[in-house]
Amino acid sequence: MKWLYQINERNLNSYLKISDTSLQQFLKVRLKIGFLFICLWISGYWIIFKQMEFYKPIFLYGIIGSFLLGYKLPYFYIRVKVKQKTEQVSADFPLWLSSLEVLIISNNIPNTLKKSLITCPDSIKKDLQILVEKIEKDPMDQQNYTEFLSQYKLSDINELMLDLYQFNYLDKSLMISEFAVLHKRLNAINTSNRQHSQEQNLFFIGAINSVPLFLLSIYILLIANMLSNALMGG
Repeated sequence: MKWLYQINERNLNSYLKISDTSLQQFLKVRLKIGFLFICLWISGYWIIFKQMEFYKPIFLYGIIGSFLLGYKLPYFYIRVKVKQKTEQVSADFPLWLSSLEVLIISNNIPNTLKKSLITCPDSIKKDLQILVEKIEKDPMDQQNYTEFLSQYKLSDINELMLDLYQFNYLDKSLMISEFAVLHKRLNAINTSNRQHSQEQNLFFIGAINSVPLFLLSIYILLIANMLSNALMGG
């Protein structure tokens, strides 16, 4: 089920790598926020229900639930940030690859990649610098190309970088004609990215609009439960 996948943290290590965050740093943040939520729950409990009889089970469940919520929030936050960065990389990569066409006319592939660092989008510049350094050590290693931005798990990038590697074996005239074919694929990817972005924005708006109703429902249920226990106790 989808909600179980959302709770599962199987991709945590990948998210931490993309966000340049160590596991130790992340754990410290989680614990701090978890204990902060416990303090908020205790304060809120006494402020709202101080006139009612103390009901230990709900108080304890609230502490556990508050900690778990605070503990999980950083994971959801980093997951959203990585998703945003992945979408940015997905949008910037075709633009960067298209810009290589002019450089390829008077340069080989390794020099083209190196010179493209000047105008490369910020989202992929660090990874491109690493790629350039690897190619300088071993220009003909295919793995250097296929590992570029591989942490984002975008199949289109992997395929296009493999095509770019093959350009090392083409003469100039054929390389330019092949790049024209590559442009068609890049245009298709750009169109797909725009459609996906529009769909995600609509989903996000719907999710945001449902949050107040969800919180109100939880609040009403909590109040009803407390009143019921208070009346029965009386």
